[in-house]
Amino acid sequence: MVKIENEYGDVLTGKSGNAIYQKFYGQQIRRKSYKHTKPPSKAQQNIRQKFKDALAWIKTLTYEQKNALKTYYRNSKLSYDPKYPVNWYNFAKLIYIKNPTFEILNESNNQYRILHPAIKKIEEKSSSGLLLFSVDNLSSFIDQNYTEHYEHTPETITSQITLTTLSGLEYNYIIGELLEELIYCDIRYCDPNYCM
Repeated sequence: MVKIENEYGDVLTGKSGNAIYQKFYGQQIRRKSYKHTKPPSKAQQNIRQKFKDALAWIKTLTYEQKNALKTYYRNSKLSYDPKYPVNWYNFAKLIYIKNPTFEILNESNNQYRILHPAIKKIEEKSSSGLLLFSVDNLSSFIDQNYTEHYEHTPETITSQITLTTLSGLEYNYIIGELLEELIYCDIRYCDPNYCM
């Protein structure tokens, strides 16, 4: 943008093309503009990669899944809600990009709550990896069902919760202490080829 003053002739200030016009001790000068070439931070690179992955994921959706998502978005009028994007495509990106919110509601029994636009599967595991509780198909394109809020009180020995979103991303949360099992091996009765 160039500003022109016509008091005693044309005086230019501002940027025009690749030139910058400015006053320097009362004299008009023209200098070449330059671009900052600051490399993106690690967090910026991660966000950019996540956007690229979201676009690639949307391309993998089938025709029926896309139509079901469009129908759900249109019928539920999510575009009128300020916390949601204005079209189905951006809503699909939100499903992929948005990180779930996990919080413990009650410290005594480890009751938890998960918030995400499309929760698909929840698994609760013990410290040894034993599956204690599982619920699947909470969200589905074809059924036009999108679970955004999930609360549950796990068993007392639950130490890890795995959340899978509709986009297929998995998130792990630790709610108890992970116990490491100790392996005791007496050298008198143990084959050294199998003992460490």
